[in-house]
Amino acid sequence: MPFTFSHPAIILPLKKLPKKYISMTGLIVGSITPDFEYFLRMKSKYSHTISGILWYDLPMGIFLAFIFHNLIKEALINNMPLFFKSRFINLRDFNWNSYFKKNWYIVIISIIIGICSHILWDGFTHRTGHFVKIFPVLKSSIRLFGTKIPVYRILQHISTFLGGIAVIKAVIDLPADKSCTTQKGKYKYWILLITATPIIMFYGLSKRIPYYSFWNLIVNFITAFLLSMVLTSFIFREKNINKN
Repeated sequence: MPFTFSHPAIILPLKKLPKKYISMTGLIVGSITPDFEYFLRMKSKYSHTISGILWYDLPMGIFLAFIFHNLIKEALINNMPLFFKSRFINLRDFNWNSYFKKNWYIVIISIIIGICSHILWDGFTHRTGHFVKIFPVLKSSIRLFGTKIPVYRILQHISTFLGGIAVIKAVIDLPADKSCTTQKGKYKYWILLITATPIIMFYGLSKRIPYYSFWNLIVNFITAFLLSMVLTSFIFREKNINKN
C-alpha cells in the first residue's frame, strides 16, 4: 500500500478543471479516506472494497472534510512556518460550510472520485489488490540486493516516492501571499502537538496492538499524530474564542 499522504498525487491533474465542476477538498480527502480504517482499527476490511465506497468511505470522507475545515484548518495554518502559511492562507479564510450547502453534490462526487483513485492505485500495489490478482506478473519477484521482492511491492515504493514528490511540488508551486506574517507564539502549537503525539501513541500501543511490527508502529504513529493535531487545534480554537 502506498503511503497515505502520497495518494493525493493521482488527483492533482484534476485541479486544472473548472472549479464549478470539482471540489479539491473532496478529491484530496477522498484520496486518503480509505486508509483511515487502518488508523481506527489497525486493519482494513471495508474501506478498500467497492461495496464500502458508499457506506463507509463516503461518510468518513465527509466527516474528515468537516473536521479539517471547522476544527483543524485555522489553528494549523495560523501556526505554520511562513513558507507554508503564505501558500495556505487563502484556504484558512475559505467558508467550507457555506460552500458545502451550495455544492454538496460536487463535494460528494469529488470524494467518491478520490476514493476510487485510492482503491485503483492500491489495486496495483497491494498483495490482495484487484489487479495483482488478475496479472500474475505483479506477483512475480525480482531479486534486489540478494532479496526477492514482489513486483507489486516495488511499484508500491516507487509510486509512494514519486507521489510524495508530486505532492511536495504542488505545495511549493502554490502562489504565496507576500503580505502574510508569522504568528506570534506559534511554537506553543507545535510543542503541544509534538508532546501529545508520543503520549497518545504509547497509549494506543498498550491498548490495541496485539504484537509489535514496523507497520503497526507506523500506523499507530500516524493515528497519534492526527489525533494530536485535532486536540491541539481544538485547544487553540477555544483559546481564540475566549479571547474574542
